[in-house]
Amino acid sequence: MQRSDRAKVAPSTTRETVVGKVGRYLYCIADIGESVSLGEIGIEGSEVYTISYMDICAVVHNCSAEPYQSSDDEVVKAWVLTHQKVIDVAWEKWGTVLPLGFDTIITGQEGSGEEQNTRNWLKQE
Repeated sequence: MQRSDRAKVAPSTTRETVVGKVGRYLYCIADIGESVSLGEIGIEGSEVYTISYMDICAVVHNCSAEPYQSSDDEVVKAWVLTHQKVIDVAWEKWGTVLPLGFDTIITGQEGSGEEQNTRNWLKQE
């Protein structure tokens, strides 16, 4: 795989806003190949679910393709705590998880929507 191909599916952690695009907010990678819903436990009450590829899955919620930003420190703290809580729920449910940093978002690319691009990222990384 060429380096430029990897960049097409790499999660975004930049502060660059992509107006009008949607993405998948990643909490962690779990060591299971299930597609399940964990309920509305995500940031701002988002439904958290898994996108599977073979025997692993990404724990995600649907979001806009822009970073979470607020000038209110309490709001930011609540988002970070919720991020960690989702990782803890996944860990309790499945055991082995690989946590990802706050505000890790995968967007769709030309010819590949957000769901498929998340699977492509799981496959390549």
